[in-house]
Amino acid sequence: MAKNRYAEEQIAFVISKHESGTAIADIVRKMVGSEQRFYLWEKESAGMGVAGLRSLEGLQEENNKLKQLVAGLSLAKKMPQDVALEKCLSGARYGRL
Repeated sequence: MAKNRYAEEQIAFVISKHESGTAIADIVRKMVGSEQRFYLWEKESAGMGVAGLRSLEGLQEENNKLKQLVAGLSLAKKMPQDVALEKCLSGARYGRL
């Protein structure tokens, strides 16, 4: 997963500033740089604090590792099946089946 250039503390601070009543335009201009990024952070954080954001990031990294592991195991299982099927079909061409 790509490293975010903003720390969890900064993201939580920006969200809390909005919740305290600061206008989004001011927050974006001073801290975030992009209104899209602000809304993405707001959507992802959904009222979590710094600890919640850290655990969310950790869970996302673990999920990506597990997906890669499953993909590797699936490929390792599929390759021998493909080879066996290819050998079986090549034998059928020569009348061996």
